[in-house]
Parts: sequence; C-alpha cells; structure tokens
Amino acid sequence: MNNRLAHTILFIAFFAASSFAEDIRFQLANGGSAVVDVASSVEVTVLEQGVERTYAGRIEGLKTKAGKPDGQYFMLEGDFGRKLIMIRDVAAIASTGSRGSAQAKDPMFSDRSPTSGQAADAEADASGKQVVLYLPLEGGVGQEFRHQEIVKIGEYADELSPGGGAIIVLKINSNGGLVAESIKINDTIREIKSRGHRVVSWIRKAISAGCNTAMACDEIVFNPLGTAGSVTTVRGTASVDESQDPAVMEHLIMTAKESGYSEHVARSMKLNRYMTAYVKDPETGKVEWYGGVDGNWYEPLPEGAVVISTKDQNLSFNASNALACGFSRGTCRDLDEVAEYLNLPDGEWYVTDTRGEKLAKNWADTYKECTSRMQILSQRWQFKGSAEGAEAQLQERIKILREFLYWARKAPLVVAMNGPFGMDEEEIVKNIQRQIKLLEQQLRDLRRG
Repeated sequence: MNNRLAHTILFIAFFAASSFAEDIRFQLANGGSAVVDVASSVEVTVLEQGVERTYAGRIEGLKTKAGKPDGQYFMLEGDFGRKLIMIRDVAAIASTGSRGSAQAKDPMFSDRSPTSGQAADAEADASGKQVVLYLPLEGGVGQEFRHQEIVKIGEYADELSPGGGAIIVLKINSNGGLVAESIKINDTIREIKSRGHRVVSWIRKAISAGCNTAMACDEIVFNPLGTAGSVTTVRGTASVDESQDPAVMEHLIMTAKESGYSEHVARSMKLNRYMTAYVKDPETGKVEWYGGVDGNWYEPLPEGAVVISTKDQNLSFNASNALACGFSRGTCRDLDEVAEYLNLPDGEWYVTDTRGEKLAKNWADTYKECTSRMQILSQRWQFKGSAEGAEAQLQERIKILREFLYWARKAPLVVAMNGPFGMDEEEIVKNIQRQIKLLEQQLRDLRRG
C-alpha cells in the first residue's frame, strides 16, 4: 500500500467516524426513557407549568457521559430562536432528521470527539465545577436595582463559560419601581438566556417591576417568606388600565408566555378585574389555567378548581401557592438550599467568584452617595450659587453643574430622577454638558466686558 492510498483510507475512516451519530439515553419526566441521536434534529416535548409544549430544533452544549446526559440542561436552537431545556422537564424526545451523513454510533469515537458546544463547556468547566454566579438585586427598580449590573453579570458568564451553560442566580428583594427600567432588565435577561446561560430567580420579595424581572428568568424559586406579584402600573395614585397603556400589558403577557406561564397569570397580576384559577391533575401534575374578568369566568370552572385571584385583588403569590400551581419550582431558605435545588455537588453552595456580590455592593455604595449629593447639589442649584457678583455666581453654577455631570456619568437615572433637571436618562449627560458650555460662554463674554 503506497503512502497516498494509506492517507486516503485514513481520511475516509476519519470522515466516517467524525459523522457518527450521538445516541444518548434520556430519562423522561413520566419515568420512561428514550434513546436519541442528538447529532440530528430533534423534537422535544417539555412540561412547562404542567402543560406539554413541543419544540423542534438542534441540541447544543449537551454534556454526555456513558451514553447519558451529564448535566441538567441543554440549549435547543430552532425557528423559535434558542431555548434552555431542563432535562428533568423532558416528557418526550425523538430524532427527526440526520446531520450530514450520520451513521451508527461508534462508542469509542463519540467520547473522544465532543461537539463544539461540549468542547466549550469542557474548557469553561476545566476546574470540574459548574460555573455559578450570584447577584443580589435589592431595592427600587431603576434605583438600587438596575439593568447595568445584570448586563455585567452576563458578561462575566460569557467570559467564564464561553459556550453558555453558566448558572446565574438573581436574588430579588424589591417592592417594584420604573416600568421602563424593568423592560430594559427583561431584555437583558432575555439576551443572557439566548447565549445559553441559565438564569434562576430566588425571590424574597418581587412586587410589581420586581416580579416582572423574576418572570423573565428561566425558573423561579421562593424563600419560605417570599411574595411575588401585583405588577401594576401606577400614575399618581391610580392604576393604569390596559386601554390607557396596552404596550405594558402586552409586554407582561409576552414575558409570561416566553417563560411558560399562563397569560391569565399576567393579566390578573396587572389589573384587579382579571381573575385566575387553575386545576391540577393529582396524578400527572398537569396544570390547566382558567381566566375571567369583572366577576365572570370565560368558561365554567371545573370541580376542584383553585381560585388564586378574584376581581377585587391583584394576583400575588406566596411560597406555598406558587409551588402548588407550578409558578415556583422550589422553596429555599438559604443559599445552601438553593445549591441543593440546583443540584450542585454535595449540595454545597459556591460561586465561581465574588464579582456578582461586588457589583451589587459597589452600586449600592454609589447609589447611596449619589442620592445624598443630589439633595445637596439641588439645594445649591436652586440658589444659582450664593457668591457675590455675576462672575462669581457663574463660576459657582459651572462648578455645581460639573459635579452633576460627574454623577450623571456614574448614575444617569438617579440624577434624572433626583436632580432638578427632569431630563431623560439617555440625554442627561449631553444636556448638562450643553448647560456648562452655555454658562462658560456667558462667563467669557462677561470677562471681555
């Protein structure tokens, strides 16, 4: 056999091996199992809030070991976009087509040749530990609780686990806040999820915009004393009806549906007059949702239905009823119990590093200092500088504006909300700069006489 023929045979052998299928056995939510070629297109049926939903696409980032999944989740990419699938929620899975010239699996080769997603996961998890990041989010949404810290924790996740697969735990303790900021937060979480990371909300208090944030996550767990709901939009002292601001209601419904919740839950969280009930099958755990408005149900409630929101109240969950209907996946008293829920090794809580907690502390310190300075600067600005003489007053006003500018660069929304300007967050830096230039020109004109 000459060298050229030998190389040709080796190339053919390598090509055939590289196109072998990946037959993996999945344990299903109903107790059965299924063997699937995960190198092909698949159709996956998932239990979401007790309801079966089916998605078709290709699996990415699935870790495997001994012919079984070696992890808790995988990404599915299809016409719908990208979706994180929890393996424990898979009710059925089947191959629907081949990738390239996939053939019968060579068990020796498959363990040596991970997919690109597996290779990225292996590189990111070289320490042998799952990448876990923890970010406490506390206070008013748009004030102490912002999208910027969530953007950064997502960037850390990309850095530590480039192929996706990191777990980000968001501790939520908030009475709500600004609608516009909560929409930015939801968009941020959606982006992080699309990059293959798993985002878990751990709720102590998630009211209004805080609940909107929690519902954008892949899953929710509660503290035993946790509460979540009442996602009302308020102007002055009155709640805003969807006829006045339909986009806000539509955004909440979209968030709910994307995360597998019923739109009836979203509607009754937003406005008193909407009602919500559910029926849970005691054997399968499947949940059917029912809605109504102004005291009337859209269809008669079956026997055993549990009403969780009447026409006289906004829907707000506690740990018990959230778990009962599937809004929550678990109840965790502390981070050790969160670790057990996440199935971290030995139930031991750990984070890959402390950057999330540092992010939260740094912003909390900045926010506290900024709000304190806003009170002082606003008072000084009100008097336009107390120095005697026109030139001294202009100098003092420029000095005050420069400090406003310093804080606007660090905390634009805080300055917009607490400063004397009433400006939009996106424009406040430019507007303050324009005021400074105007006063500087007045000062030059004054000095020229």
